[in-house]
Amino acid sequence: MIPAYHERTAADLAAAFRRRELTPLDAARAALARIAELEPKLNAMYRIDRDGAIDQARAAEARWESGRPLSALDGVPITIKENIYTRGAPAPIGTRANEDAPPQPEDAPPAARLREAGCVILGKTTMPDYGMLSSGVSSLHGVTRNPWRLDRNPSGSSSGAGAACAAGYAPLHLGTDIGGSVRLPATHCGIFALKPSLGRVPCTGDTPARGFPLDTQGKEEAAEVEREGPDVPELEKFKFIAVGRAGAGRIVHDLVEDQVRAQDAGRVARAGDELRRQRPRAPAPGVVLVPHAGAMY
Repeated sequence: MIPAYHERTAADLAAAFRRRELTPLDAARAALARIAELEPKLNAMYRIDRDGAIDQARAAEARWESGRPLSALDGVPITIKENIYTRGAPAPIGTRANEDAPPQPEDAPPAARLREAGCVILGKTTMPDYGMLSSGVSSLHGVTRNPWRLDRNPSGSSSGAGAACAAGYAPLHLGTDIGGSVRLPATHCGIFALKPSLGRVPCTGDTPARGFPLDTQGKEEAAEVEREGPDVPELEKFKFIAVGRAGAGRIVHDLVEDQVRAQDAGRVARAGDELRRQRPRAPAPGVVLVPHAGAMY
């Protein structure tokens, strides 16, 4: 029996491309169909680059047909976390305070390496404000939900990556991690995550608010285990934990999501305005200055 797209690993897809059982264009179309089906329930994606993904997949297909793939991952779909710069896409760091962020002129090194390998970039995944919450709650993106149960959180801050991975949007997803931002979603969503050693992956091209000395960029991948995929059940009502900018958690029953966004947006905007009125202090020797992080405390 031929496995469905969302059940395939990156290695499975590459092998199918090599044997010409499947093409990168087939995979890209299946990925976009999967996203279209489940995204209204999960809210894991900040941006979906449908046209770009199809163009990248066609180019990868031509390379495989000519026997000249760029790498073993040529044509394999992948998503990238919102705060990792990609050419032509804004990086608002998950906060409504930056909703007018301009498109980035160039790729961050990890995104550039993915393009050089021929990976098909489907789009950018959601994250909480400034990447400073271990949840999928954002004043800009709204609430990202766990594919296994829509009343549960995927954790964070690579919340969209974790949800997208568990739901089978793609076999590979690129995130960032300081204190668990790819590892926590892995534990909540039943997937594998890797935080590489500090210094292995450049952090240039990551947003300033994430410029901590311990920040690394890691990946999440679909678990290679035999299991039933998430059924993403329909829920008319929900209950979830929403963490406000003031830092206090609260249980929210049957709360309309735009109310959460509006409340969080007001708090973040006020914190951002206060931060901009203050003159930054000089950093201590050996310490990276984080100009935006103060808005979270």
